[in-house]
Amino acid sequence: MTDAPDSPGRRAAIGLAAILPAAAWLPAALAGTMTDEEDTMTNHVRTVQSLTLGGAERLADLALGAAAEAEAQICVAVSDPAGHLLAFRRMDGAGIVSIDVAVGKARTAAMFRKPVDAFEEMINSGHPSMLAVPGAVMLAGGLPIGTPVVGAIGISGSTGQGDLAIAHATLAAFEAEM
Repeated sequence: MTDAPDSPGRRAAIGLAAILPAAAWLPAALAGTMTDEEDTMTNHVRTVQSLTLGGAERLADLALGAAAEAEAQICVAVSDPAGHLLAFRRMDGAGIVSIDVAVGKARTAAMFRKPVDAFEEMINSGHPSMLAVPGAVMLAGGLPIGTPVVGAIGISGSTGQGDLAIAHATLAAFEAEM
């Protein structure tokens, strides 16, 4: 028995016939016998490691614990390596302005792959050019995570040095769990 011209079986067969030629390189790639032309794709693609959502949430929870020990009410933001938000927590009593500042500190630490307090020191020592970077928050309390950088953390709500101490304590606790 033959499928009718517009039957689901016939449409599926036509769909597979259209897809299979496009994926003809897949068996060669899996077998390691790709041609030079097929292999050029690997020359233009890189793999980036990033925190998982679970890892970001664990960092946020550890930051809340470190803040409670320091008797501070903070906001904590955890970003991916590109500075995009993965996890966020705001403690009761943390200032509203601390929301955007924490997110900005994490984004800045991820963008520059450096602790943000270094930029604050540059600005305070008479090098204000860093203030011209759009979206950057040059205040202590933002740290990159890992080598290579897999994300960043931003803490806001305490003093600059208090935020930085909470960020360092959070990363130390996270590394101890790994």
